[in-house]
Amino acid sequence: MGTVREVGSFEAKTKFSELIEAVRLGDEIVVTNRGVPVARIIPMSSKKARMDELLLRFDALRGRSVKGPSIRELIDEGRR
Repeated sequence: MGTVREVGSFEAKTKFSELIEAVRLGDEIVVTNRGVPVARIIPMSSKKARMDELLLRFDALRGRSVKGPSIRELIDEGRR
């Protein structure tokens, strides 16, 4: 994959065609408004890569421990 570039919203507006070409070639563009990221322009072909990234994040979240009673304890308490 190409590089990740940040551009301001004004620059994105004035250089949209150039940015689309860069994205077509594999770059990722993050559009900011006063330094705050507000949008991301990515190649359509990276949809599977994004899905894989989301699944990895989901697996990481699933692996975190949760404080509190276990499911077994909750089931047993409901039987009382």
